[in-house]
Amino acid sequence: MAESAEHTWRHIEDLIEQHMEHEQHSSVLKSPLQEVVPTVGTFFTPLQLVDAWRMYDGKYGISKRRHVKPSFNEIRHVLNLSQVLAMSGKLKLVTFDGDCTLYSDGNDFSDAKLARFITALLRNGVHVALVTAAGYAYEAHKYEKRLSGLLRYFKAHQLPSEVVSRFLVLGGESNYLLACERCESSEESRYYLSSRESAWRGVFSPDDRLVQAMLDVAEETMRSTVLELQLRAKIIRKPRSIGVVPGGKAGKLEQPLGAGSSVQPSEALDEIVIRCQHDIRAHVVAGMRATIGCAGGSGKPDCKGGEDGSGGGEAVEPQAKRPRQDAPSPPPFCAFNGGNDAWVDIGDKAVGVRGLCQVLELPAESALHVGDQFHNTGNDYAARGCCPCVWVSSPRETRRVLKHLLLE
Repeated sequence: MAESAEHTWRHIEDLIEQHMEHEQHSSVLKSPLQEVVPTVGTFFTPLQLVDAWRMYDGKYGISKRRHVKPSFNEIRHVLNLSQVLAMSGKLKLVTFDGDCTLYSDGNDFSDAKLARFITALLRNGVHVALVTAAGYAYEAHKYEKRLSGLLRYFKAHQLPSEVVSRFLVLGGESNYLLACERCESSEESRYYLSSRESAWRGVFSPDDRLVQAMLDVAEETMRSTVLELQLRAKIIRKPRSIGVVPGGKAGKLEQPLGAGSSVQPSEALDEIVIRCQHDIRAHVVAGMRATIGCAGGSGKPDCKGGEDGSGGGEAVEPQAKRPRQDAPSPPPFCAFNGGNDAWVDIGDKAVGVRGLCQVLELPAESALHVGDQFHNTGNDYAARGCCPCVWVSSPRETRRVLKHLLLE
C-alpha cells in the first residue's frame, strides 16, 4: 500500500499544479483535474501532498494496515498538513471560526495552550482574526466575554500594544470589525476590543432595504418550515441575520407532538438551510429581473405601435438589456446549520476574509482560514473561494494546526 498510496498523492499533486497553471492562462478548455472533478475550486498555493503523506503515515502507520483503508478524516488531516506546509514563509494572516474551532460549541475561550500559540503568531508579526457568525453588532463586551480566556492570557503576559493590535474580531460573518487594544491605567493594564466601524464601512455596507427584504424571505421560509416539520423552535431576528433556535418550554406548548425544545434535529436544520438558500436565491433573481429594463433601461416596448410589437408602425431592433444604473446589487448571504440552530446571515466569510486582506493589504495566498464547517450547509464553505483553508473538527485539532504552523 505504501508505494501505491504515495504514487496516488503524487499524481494528485501534479494534477493540482497543472490546474493552477491552466487557470493562469485562462484557457477555455478544462484542465485534466476539472475533467475528473468539474466542481473543483481555486487553489491559492501548490499542495505538498507527498511530503504531508510521508509525515502522517510515518506517525500513524496507515500504509501498514491490511484490512482498513484510509478514512475520510485521515485524508482530511493529510490535506490539512499539506496546506500548512505550503504556507511556510508566506503566512501573514490566520482567520478562525469560533465554535468548535477556538472553543467548544456555545462556550467561551478557555484553552491556555491555544492562547499561547495565538500569542506566538502575533509576536511573529502574523495578524490573527476571529471571523464568527456571532453577530453582536458593535457591543464589544459580548465578544470580550466569548474571548475572555484569551484576553486574560494577553494580560497575564503583558503583551505590548503593537502585538495585540494584530488581533481582530469580525462578527456576523462579515459585518462588524473590532480590534484589540491595550489600555494603561494607574493600577494595571486592560485588554479590550474597540470598534473599527468606520474602516469597515468602506469594505462592506449593504443596502438596508435589500437586507431586510432578504431577511423577510428567510423569515417566511423558516416559519413555514418550522410549522410543517413540527419543530419546537423559536425564531430570532437581528439587524443582519435571522435564526431558528431551540424553543424550550414555549416550543413544547406550541408543538406538543414535535421535537427540538432543547436539541434540534440536524436533518431538520439542513432542510431549513437548503429551503432558505433556494427561496432567497429565487427572490434575488426575481429582484434582478425587475431592475432590468429594455432599450437602454427605459422599460418601454422594443417596437413602435402595439406593446407586442405588432402593427401600428415600423419595427425597431431591440437593444441589449442592462441593469438600471441606480439599482444596488443584492448582498451575498450565508445560510448554515450551526449544529443546534440554523441561521441566515447577510454577508459571508468570503466577504469577511477577503475584506480583511483588503484592509491589511495582503495577498490572498498569505492568508489561511481555519474552520469546522466546510460542508455545503456550513458557514466556512464560502471561505474556500478567497484563501487557503484548513478543515478542523475541534479546538484540539486547531492546536495541532497551529503547532505545525509555528514549526514551519
